[in-house]
Amino acid sequence: MMKLAKKLNVRERAMFADIRQVFKQYPDLEGAFGLWRIHSHFAMGEDEVLSEVSDTERRESVVTPRNRGWLDENAVETQWIFDRAGEPVATTYCGVCRD
Repeated sequence: MMKLAKKLNVRERAMFADIRQVFKQYPDLEGAFGLWRIHSHFAMGEDEVLSEVSDTERRESVVTPRNRGWLDENAVETQWIFDRAGEPVATTYCGVCRD
């Protein structure tokens, strides 16, 4: 039998409902932001971020860890976490990395 993906529990759904009310205060940003579950598949260094590069023809996206210094100046921040001071810190970028 196929195992279903982990779904939101009651507490998480309540939090999403609260966050949705905040999103509704910014109608001009509708559809620009969402939520994701913070998780890790491997350890990363302090100077590393995730870089997403997409192949639109193949409909594939590849996410790889990169040193912050390898990010192209056109890379776009796409995912953030809050640091201990409550400030958003980018963890994932979409775009080109230097070779």
